[in-house]
Amino acid sequence: MESFRLKNIIILILALMNLCLLGLLGVRLTTGYSAQAEARQQMVQLFAAEGVFLDDGIIPSATPPAGLTLSRDPDEDEKLAGFLLGDGLVMSDGGGGVTTYQSE
Repeated sequence: MESFRLKNIIILILALMNLCLLGLLGVRLTTGYSAQAEARQQMVQLFAAEGVFLDDGIIPSATPPAGLTLSRDPDEDEKLAGFLLGDGLVMSDGGGGVTTYQSE
C-alpha cells in the first residue's frame, strides 16, 4: 500500500513539473510574439518619420535567411583559365585576392 501512495506522489510531482514547463513555454512564446509586434510597430514608425506609409500587414513574420558567403577555389579558377586560354598559362598575383592569367 505504501508503494501505491509513493507512486501517486511521484506522478503528481511530475504532472506539476509538466504544468510549470508548459507555463514557461507559454510565457516565452508570448514574449516572442509581443517583441515581434513591437518591432513591426517600430518599423512602421521609422518609415512614417521619413514620410513613407508602410502597412504592418505586409511585413513577413518569418525570419529572413542568413546571408550567404561566396568563396572561390584557386585550383578551379586555374583549370577554367587553362581551358579558356589554352597552353602556356602564366599566373600573376596582383594582391588583394586579384589573380591574373595570361597566355599567348
